[in-house]
Amino acid sequence: MAQVRWYEKRIVQATEQKAMVWMISSGKEAARRTQRTIGRLYPPASRPGEPPRKRTGRLQKGVKATWTFKTTTVRVVSEAPYSLFLEKGTRKMSARPFILGSLQSFQVSLKKRINRPRPF
Repeated sequence: MAQVRWYEKRIVQATEQKAMVWMISSGKEAARRTQRTIGRLYPPASRPGEPPRKRTGRLQKGVKATWTFKTTTVRVVSEAPYSLFLEKGTRKMSARPFILGSLQSFQVSLKKRINRPRPF
């Protein structure tokens, strides 16, 4: 009689590793898309509601994807100190959102990636 072995821990570990690799690659892709929204050169200045135009490249280079293995979280962040002012606006300047807009457009393709059947 043949003996069947079940390697549950190995299967779970392999699945978790593949999921983490997929999450990291998705985060990096979201960061790349956000960087591309800032790619148009200044002048002219961006209009309210449009992504900011590129002057020095600091804002574009500061967009990164970070992840935490403990909580399996991926975040797209901007390291430029003025990015919050551009994203949300101030009382004297209308918002020039660049992160939220690109993540919303990326959400559609991300849902397709999640729902796509994968072979084991």
